[in-house]
Amino acid sequence: MSQISTPSYLMRVRADYDHHDVAGGRACGERVAPPRRTAWGMRQGHFQLARGALLYGFQPQNGEA
Repeated sequence: MSQISTPSYLMRVRADYDHHDVAGGRACGERVAPPRRTAWGMRQGHFQLARGALLYGFQPQNGEA
């Protein structure tokens, strides 16, 4: 018997906002706070990253190792 190795991946998504984004949201009349919008955007980013990994696999030549 020998050990089997399974690759594991850490998927990260980053989003930043500043006072310009907050002011722009207020000017448009948005009723959603920037932290909530950021969380929704990062959730969508995770979904798209996972979807791409499931469809095409991780490709180490693209820095995805």
